[in-house]
Amino acid sequence: MKNLFYKILIFTFFIQVISCSKNNTNSTYDQTVINNNGEPADPAFKYEITEVLRYDYRENGIMSVKGIAAVSPDDIYLLDSRTCTVFHTDAQFNKINSFGGKGQGPGEFEVSYNITAIGDTVTVIDDQLRRVSFFDRSGNFIRSAGFTGSLSWIRYVGGNIVGLGISNETVDEKYYGIQNINIYDSDLNIISPICERRNFIKNPSVSVLKLIITATGKNRIYLYEKSKKDISILAYDLTGKVIQTIKDRSPSIDISSEEIKELTDKYKSYNLAPEVIDEIIFGEGKTKNTVRYIYADKNGILWVLKTYRNEGKENPVYSIYKDGIYLKDITLPIPADHKLFFENGRIYAFTDQEIIVFDYPELQE
Repeated sequence: MKNLFYKILIFTFFIQVISCSKNNTNSTYDQTVINNNGEPADPAFKYEITEVLRYDYRENGIMSVKGIAAVSPDDIYLLDSRTCTVFHTDAQFNKINSFGGKGQGPGEFEVSYNITAIGDTVTVIDDQLRRVSFFDRSGNFIRSAGFTGSLSWIRYVGGNIVGLGISNETVDEKYYGIQNINIYDSDLNIISPICERRNFIKNPSVSVLKLIITATGKNRIYLYEKSKKDISILAYDLTGKVIQTIKDRSPSIDISSEEIKELTDKYKSYNLAPEVIDEIIFGEGKTKNTVRYIYADKNGILWVLKTYRNEGKENPVYSIYKDGIYLKDITLPIPADHKLFFENGRIYAFTDQEIIVFDYPELQE
């Protein structure tokens, strides 16, 4: 059962306050609650996003990029999850070297989806072998550290290694999927917990554990709280205290019969059981969760990817928040199906074919 749990988890990882007229901010001893009303506080806010480069990685022999780490502007590391290879490039994606590869030996990976720069060290998570491999800037293997359960991601936050660990537990014949955000030491031992999410799972043999939506800033961890009507994002400090709650209205989109058929056919092609397909599609009812990702950039601005339906088409829009206040919406000239990475002061947008790179300004405090 545990093996099935982790297989399904790996799959689902990729399926994966003010207005112009009013604001409502409530403070307590420990945190500030900022209630936005869905209207931008400052639509004229200038945040110039400039496209600087497009790189077709398929044409350059990379199968499927699932992660990026930037140790410096001229030391970029791309993780190809299909071949379990890390490609070391310069800022223009000219290849310097490559390392890793499929296997179980030192510096090799069986299942690799997450790459992170921790100082001058490049780390890659292998969820099947349950270990993290550490490399120097030239791609030389340094060491590996094992972990229990499953580890979705690790990031470098405020000089600490922070990660999302995943496990399961049976209590009084009830099965739970558990997600913990923790601070780890360099050997991936837990130093202190930040927060925990525990989900009761009705049918462990077919259940899908949806990963909590998170973002990391300079010294904060952001966690999106699922809601059908509203957005609620909790900001934790590294002691595990909630120091801010950001609330806003959320768009609502019903799942159409056409989309149900399209998703069913898609998941059938992955040879998933009908019960699993039903849970993936209908796990949250017939209303879609319109917040897909959240990110924090170098200026401490929070990016929340929302989906709106307009003229029968779903359009992704980024709502940006500064100090919890909803400023405006931003759209990027990229396909709807993408993921962003904020690395070394730049934005990298990944699609299934290319990487689009953007510059954005440095704001003065």
